[in-house]
Amino acid sequence: AVVSTQSTGSYQLSKVGCKLVVKNFTSDIKDSEVYAHLLVAVCPEDKGPIGLEPLNKFFQIQDMTKRAEMVLEHAAAIDARSFVRARDIVSGIQKLNFAFVEILFN
Repeated sequence: AVVSTQSTGSYQLSKVGCKLVVKNFTSDIKDSEVYAHLLVAVCPEDKGPIGLEPLNKFFQIQDMTKRAEMVLEHAAAIDARSFVRARDIVSGIQKLNFAFVEILFN
């Protein structure tokens, strides 16, 4: 399941022109950049789109916890918020981050 999710994630990232590759759900996601791009890729038409303006603001934020909070706010806006907290993303807790990605894809 992890390989399938990583493949789906890579496909979704490439759809929005992102060259990041997810090899794990720990260090590769701690800065929330992958999540920001995935949210753009998976945002349903009736909820968005989440465009480049929020991404530009996102990339100006240096604090990783604030970035994670912004990702979770956008996830909530597309009904994809889960039990994951900003500190879970920043800490790179693999199981919780894997579950969050699965929620984004569903």
